[in-house]
Amino acid sequence: MDPKYTEVITPIESIDLYVANPRFDPVEDQRSALHAVCIDQGSKLIQLAEDIVHSGLSPIDIPMVVQIDGHSRYTVVEGNRRVAALKLLAQPTRIDEAPLAEPLKKRLKRLAEAFKVKHQDEVKCVLAASVEDAKHWIQLRHTGENKGAGVVSWDGASTARFRGNSPGYDALEFVRIKLAGACDAEVLDRFPVTNLERLLGDPAFRKSMGLELKGGQLTSTIDPQTTAKNLYVVMQDLQQPDVTVGHVYTKDDRKAYLAKIKPQLTSGTPTKESWKIEGRGNAESSPNSPASTAKSASGKKGSLPSSKTRNHLIPRATTFPVDATKANDIYRELRKLDIRLYPFSVAVMARVFLEISLDLFIQKHKLKGALAAVAGKQDPTLRHKVECVRTDLLAKGAEKTVINSAFTKFTSTDSPFSIGQLHMVVHNAHFHPDAVGLIRAWDSCEGFFLALWDRM
Repeated sequence: MDPKYTEVITPIESIDLYVANPRFDPVEDQRSALHAVCIDQGSKLIQLAEDIVHSGLSPIDIPMVVQIDGHSRYTVVEGNRRVAALKLLAQPTRIDEAPLAEPLKKRLKRLAEAFKVKHQDEVKCVLAASVEDAKHWIQLRHTGENKGAGVVSWDGASTARFRGNSPGYDALEFVRIKLAGACDAEVLDRFPVTNLERLLGDPAFRKSMGLELKGGQLTSTIDPQTTAKNLYVVMQDLQQPDVTVGHVYTKDDRKAYLAKIKPQLTSGTPTKESWKIEGRGNAESSPNSPASTAKSASGKKGSLPSSKTRNHLIPRATTFPVDATKANDIYRELRKLDIRLYPFSVAVMARVFLEISLDLFIQKHKLKGALAAVAGKQDPTLRHKVECVRTDLLAKGAEKTVINSAFTKFTSTDSPFSIGQLHMVVHNAHFHPDAVGLIRAWDSCEGFFLALWDRM
């Protein structure tokens, strides 16, 4: 190992969170840093804690720490989410004052009990000689592929090959495609697939759902729409905070769970033959299916140009009712500027357009009080504004899946349209925006802007 980096094993309580974490504005103390992580991550932090309790810390993703100003304590510069989760699990008294919703606190307290049994109070870390020595690796970890030097994500085919025959993932992707626009994307993103796998492996459960398992391939004997709806009912239930692996672990557990969930399931129309449930949604698009016949008969309108070939962040065909002069001028520039030639200009202006849109909406609907409540004792940040407007749009009847899809892009560390990456475009001298990624991310967020400006 390079002498700049050494391996250390230290108690959790000997590690401090990084008060200058790029995920949020700088804070003054450890309590504020922990609360900032809770606010920034929300339910994602609980999902991480659950994975730590069940699987331990990842051996291929070790926290990186430094010793600042010669202090004997360590400060984590990479892995703040993991350390924050560990601190909450190791000291459950912190959970009560954490800025988390009550259902999340209850779930976290149950996890803390399980964590206490395992007694994992030490953490293996990589100690960097300085923050500067750590920055290169942190940047590669969080700023995309970096032309291959960073983390290169798998495409769908790679993911499928890795998973192999996975009825749970097939069911998940089938529901995502079949019920697109009619289901909550957050439910599908966070529910425990392993629990669904346990249910699908039970013959009695499959029979009640009209499902069969042949050679690892999940099939159904009732119509696709009902199959998708019933699977979604189960997925919604499995992601509830009070449903744990203990509810589906043994045969008797699954029998009791089936009795509970069965009244919510719908009887569908039997099909002549069983059909495969696959993540590609083939049950809907097979050549002889009624759905595909209807599509071909009515498919008179051509599709939009591919995002892979578009040179502008906002498609020319997209029209917003933008009636504020500055916002309108920026919006029009973003429809004209060639993002391949001017990625920095487009990325910076996209961030400006996002914040101006949010500010105008908050002013229009008198949400300053609601924004202050979201921000708590902090000055409102762009993240707080997104959360505030998201809540109000949902309350005003905006489509939940559209709004939550955009919210995921705004808050995910891997999204080119995330607040964090847009922030780095402005403030990080080494960060380069991903032009193609920005275009694709815009397509996921466009519905949010439409919903926002339609209500101005």
